[in-house]
Parts: sequence; structure tokens; C-alpha cells
Amino acid sequence: MGWYIGAGFCLLLWVVTWDSPHTGAFSLAFLALGALLVGVKVFSKPSSSGSPSARTQGDLTLEQLQELTPQEFERFVADRFRDAGWRAKLTPASHDHGADILLSRQGEKAVAQCKRWRGVIPETKVRELLGTMTHLAASEAFLVTTGSFSGPAQAFAKSKPISLIDGAKLADWSP
Repeated sequence: MGWYIGAGFCLLLWVVTWDSPHTGAFSLAFLALGALLVGVKVFSKPSSSGSPSARTQGDLTLEQLQELTPQEFERFVADRFRDAGWRAKLTPASHDHGADILLSRQGEKAVAQCKRWRGVIPETKVRELLGTMTHLAASEAFLVTTGSFSGPAQAFAKSKPISLIDGAKLADWSP
């Protein structure tokens, strides 16, 4: 976008100085500046990380998900919930009472906790999410991670209204 403004400015200056006795020199200078701006745009390398919104749209591999910032990962997960018909509201980065995303759908209230981890999620994190769910009067909870869950974590969640979504399930997951 910036190069359009620069090229437009060059064109404007060229038109303004058209009647100048130095039109040829000005024309050559503005043409060179315009070419430089176009060259910078054409040959510039896009940022490897891209914009947060671009990085959180579409299908991403597990490796790409693990490279997201925690906030980008939360936005990615919130978007998956929205795709499934949930209203998803991201909570502030701190003081979120253990809920990264507040969810609602057809009168149902749920919470989601996002863990962009490479390791194993222990049972304590599932227990904390149950406390969060109770504290926020939600009927369901989701713990979403790029890692995996320990056996005790899976066993604890089995009889609770808590869905565990690990890295292996994340790519094909639809809440």
C-alpha cells in the first residue's frame, strides 16, 4: 500500500513541475524514485511470520500451530469455535480466571483453555479447568493444546463435561 502512495506522490510532483525549466532532470529523478519504490515492493521479502490475522486463518500444520504466539493460537482456536457456530470471546491475556475463550451457543455457556505446548498436559491443568468451569457457571469446557495429555489427565476428564483436544486431533477438529 505504501508504494502506491509513494508512486502517486512522484507522479504528482512530476505533473506540478512540468513547466519547470528543469523538467527533464525532475522527470528523470521522479522516474527513478518511482522505479525504486516499485522495485522495493516487488522484490521485498514478506515477513516470515506474516500478520497475526493471516497466520490464524485456514489450515495450519501442527508445526505451524506450535510456532504461533500464545495470542495467535488463542485466536486460531476461537476461529475454529466460530466456524462451528459458537460465539467466542477472547479474554484479556492476564486475569482471565483460567479461561482464554468464553463461548456461548443456543443458551449454552462454555469455556476454553488454550495451551500452545510441545509437552504433556498434566492432570492438574484439567482439574484447574474444572474449577474455572464451575466458577464461571459454564456447562462445558474445552482444553485445547498443541501437545498431548497425560493418562491421568485423560482419566480425570473422562467423566466430566471437559473435552480434551490434543495436537493430533487439532488439525481435523471441529467442536
